[in-house]
Formats: sequence, C-alpha cells, structure tokens
Amino acid sequence: MATLLLLSGPLALQAQGPEGGGMGGRGGGHHGEYGRPDELDGLVLDPVVWNGPPSADSLPAGIQLNADQRPRYDSLFTTFMPVTKRVRDQATTNRQVAFGGQPHTGGLPPATVGDLKEESLYLSQKQDVFDAAIETFLTRDQLKEYHKWRKAQRKAAEKEADKRHEAMRGRGSPPY
Repeated sequence: MATLLLLSGPLALQAQGPEGGGMGGRGGGHHGEYGRPDELDGLVLDPVVWNGPPSADSLPAGIQLNADQRPRYDSLFTTFMPVTKRVRDQATTNRQVAFGGQPHTGGLPPATVGDLKEESLYLSQKQDVFDAAIETFLTRDQLKEYHKWRKAQRKAAEKEADKRHEAMRGRGSPPY
C-alpha cells in the first residue's frame, strides 16, 4: 500500500495550484528583511524532506534493523527514492535560484515560487507516507530514536538558516 501511495504523487503535484499550500512559516504577504517578498514563507527546513530519508546503512546508530526489518526498509527506501528523485532534483535547482546567496533586488520569478511551494508540499507528503510505512515494522524504541533524529535534523537546519540570516543581515541576500 505504501508503494501505491508513493507512486500516486505526480498527479497530486500537478493538481496543486500555483500556491501549492504551505507548511508553516514566518508571516506572509509583506516584504521580508532582505527586500525579498515573503513569497517563500511556508517552505520546510527539514533536510530529510528535501534530500530523502537515510538508507538502511545510514540510519542513526540507535536504530539497528533486525533481519526481518532490513529487507522491508530497503524495499521501501529503494521504491521511495526513485519516485521522488525528479522532484527532489528540481527542488534543489529551484532552491539554488531562490537562495543562491546573490543579492536580490526584487521578487522571484513566479514559476520558481510556485514550483518550490508545490515541491515542498509534494516532498512533505511523500515523507509522511514513508514515515507512516516504517511505523508498521519498527519497534517503539526505534521509532522514538528515528523521531529524535528527525527533530535534530530539523533543528540543525534551522540553526544553520539562522546563522546565514545573521551573516547576511543588511547584504540583501536571503537567509536560506
């Protein structure tokens, strides 16, 4: 069932309007600190969403998969990554356009904004499906460790964004 849900994504992505939906943000509709409209508010700062989940060999040390769990995780991972690859690759390109560190003098091209929002929503939804699927075979302790690791990944990304924010203050560049 998880495989079917993972594979059903491209149609859902195309069905989104240019706004795409949001995943929380820091305000909206006004010009941000760097002269950039807050058009990108709502994008997730979760590197697992943007880059994909870890392979079985890259899982945190506290998550040791047993002989029954390893093939299930590998199968899910090897299905998930190719299904989301095109969107993840395009999101990487769009994020470089949006956050490339170049001084910014106006709004982003509408296509880039809409695409990033759609990609953010699509990848978040797919990661939710992946996470729900692993919850069917990981133990409670393994899940606790996985959620702890995910939280640490998000916090590290937010901390890095805050550092860039401080470094870029007054330079006209975005913090991400």
